[in-house]
Amino acid sequence: MTIVKAIPSSEDKTVLVNGVKLAAVVSVKEFEKSSVYKIECFGDDEPAAVLTNGTEYGVELRRETPATDGVSFDGLADFTVKVGNVVYGGCRCAKRERIIKPGEPETELVTINAASRQEAEDE
Repeated sequence: MTIVKAIPSSEDKTVLVNGVKLAAVVSVKEFEKSSVYKIECFGDDEPAAVLTNGTEYGVELRRETPATDGVSFDGLADFTVKVGNVVYGGCRCAKRERIIKPGEPETELVTINAASRQEAEDE
């Protein structure tokens, strides 16, 4: 079973990719995903053990395009993302989607998977 937990984001929508501030960020969602396996024994009502297999972190960005920050997620691998005071390392772009609606600005939805997450020191 896979468990996905939303991580409350701060009101600060400042997002940096490899130290470059992303422009036109509309929303940011942070999440944590882990796999949980129950070890059950015949005849027992409760599981004998619960194993957790790794934790993967992620960030979902929605931003208006064309953004003028010069950051392109095409071919970008093993990068860092900073959201507020949280730094995500070992990032890779898992999904990129462009949304075009008549009369509205073009939007880019980017899902980023990260290997690590740590709170940054206040600067």
